[in-house]
Formats: sequence, structure tokens, C-alpha cells
Amino acid sequence: MLSYSDMQEGSPGGSALFRFWHGWRREISRGVVMFTVVVAAGFAAIHFVRSFASGWPDFGEMGMGMPDFRGSHDEHEWHETFRLAKRLAPGERVWIRNRSGAVLVEAAEGESLLVVAEKTWRRSSPELVEVVSVPHEGGVTVCALWQAATATCRARGEYEISGVRRNDVMVRFTVHVPAGVAVDASTVNGVLEIGGVRAAAVARTVNGKIRADVRDAPFRATTVNGAIQAEVTLPISVKSGEVAFETVNGSITAALARRLN
Repeated sequence: MLSYSDMQEGSPGGSALFRFWHGWRREISRGVVMFTVVVAAGFAAIHFVRSFASGWPDFGEMGMGMPDFRGSHDEHEWHETFRLAKRLAPGERVWIRNRSGAVLVEAAEGESLLVVAEKTWRRSSPELVEVVSVPHEGGVTVCALWQAATATCRARGEYEISGVRRNDVMVRFTVHVPAGVAVDASTVNGVLEIGGVRAAAVARTVNGKIRADVRDAPFRATTVNGAIQAEVTLPISVKSGEVAFETVNGSITAALARRLN
């Protein structure tokens, strides 16, 4: 093995090697540094994705790089774990609270409210997420509660979750709402769809699209990262009612009744 002095004073081969090192040592050193940085960034990215996946388990076609929280991909297998059927009178309300997963609301054929919750998971235990209902005066509140430092579900949609442990369980709510019963639905990471509801409605998400076809007012749709597509048609009996749409990162497309101000 040639020493530095051999390269400097030895054979012609050693001199050529010394000249090569002397001429290219900056580029070689720079390449070594760049290689080290790339490898370190790669390991950091892998760690980030694995950590991120605990709350965002499926990267799909939500647009803007967002996951598809509806879980329509074939690798998801949904399991029904909760079902609530309850008679609610016109003028009462149902509150749906979710954290990770879609909320799909549609008009019921009969006079009873039907709420179905389904879970899907990859590594975590589904028992780490509980779906509960809280009946109270004026309606019912249904929540998905992840195992966390704070997990609260109370009357009239009071819902708080903080300090959630790593968990890839998603919950998908399907809600059938009878005519005249208002709905207030929210999720954090997931799409929210409301179709054919004939009462006041509120739709809120943070990371996800909102699609709505409502037949009454007031109606409010709010998201942060996602588009809003809505059609609002009002019966003649509805004389007033606010219709509001709000997003931060996304488009709004709305078809409204001609007589709306």
C-alpha cells in the first residue's frame, strides 16, 4: 500500500496517483460529503414516513398529495363494529365526530336514524379505538375515540382528543338521516360527503374534500386542505338560512338555488 510520501516521491505510478489526488481531492471530498448527506436524508425520510403513517395510513388520490381517507382501495378491508338505530323527531339533531376516516351522510328511507361505523387497520389493534353514542335532549352524539391522553365525547357534539398514541386504525361512518333531522358532522383526516339531507347541516374536516347535495338551510361546509363541491336546493317553504363555504387550500364549486341572495 502506497504511503503519502510514496505517492509524492516514488515510482512514476506513484507520482501519477499523487497528481490525480492533488487535482481531484476537492471534488472527491465534496462527493463524499454529498453522499453522506443524501444517505442521512434518506434515513430521515424513511423515519418520517413511518411515523406519519401511524395517523395517515393510506396515500391515495385526494389531490395535493393528500391521502385517500375514504379507504376505497382494495387493500383496505372494512369491518363493521358499531350500529345505532334510533328514532329522532324532526327538529332534533345528530352529531358525528371522527378523527381519522371518512364521514358519509345520506337521507334515510324511513323515519329512523341509522349510524354504522366500520374500522380498518394494518398494524394497530382495532380495540384501541372505541365508537360510542351519547343520547341527550335534542338528539344524539356519536364519536370515535382513539386511545389518548384525553378522549372526550359529550352531549351536543362536544369532542376532544389529544395525545393520541401511535395508531393506524381508521373509522368510516355511514349515517342515514331521516327528513327534518339536522346533522353536524366532522372529521380531521378524511373526506366528508352529505347527500340528499333535508334539514340544516354542518360539514367540517381539516384534511379532506367535502361533497354535498343538501335540500335545506342553513348549511355550512368548512375544510382546510381540500376542495368543496356543493349543490344547494331549497324548498319553497324555506324563506331564509345561511349558506357558507370556506377552505384554505382548495377550490370551491357551488351550484345554488336561483333565489338565494
